[in-house]
Amino acid sequence: MDSAAARLKLLENDYNSLDATTISVNFTGQAEVRIGTQFLNGRKDIYQYLCKDLAAKKDYHLKLDLWGALKGRMAVRYELEWTDESEKPFKSYGVQVFQFDDNGLKLQLRLL
Repeated sequence: MDSAAARLKLLENDYNSLDATTISVNFTGQAEVRIGTQFLNGRKDIYQYLCKDLAAKKDYHLKLDLWGALKGRMAVRYELEWTDESEKPFKSYGVQVFQFDDNGLKLQLRLL
């Protein structure tokens, strides 16, 4: 749990950097990501999605809290705040489930 919590803090910092390259290198080339009904396959799709998504958000702040970790999987509660281009504030809450390969890269990410 301690190593999972430390890894989670690094992931949180990467996302809060708002740098699509920094975030996307955490995924394998074969990673699968589901965001709502949208499915992304591979680091390239993830990078392109992040570029578009992050460009539309200002004052972006992500907070991740570890619920549990076991054998390369991690359940995380997230809290996301941002404003859009017209300065309208938004908040999102939910659960993410990460699955990692042996090198610590994300194989799958599910936003629930």
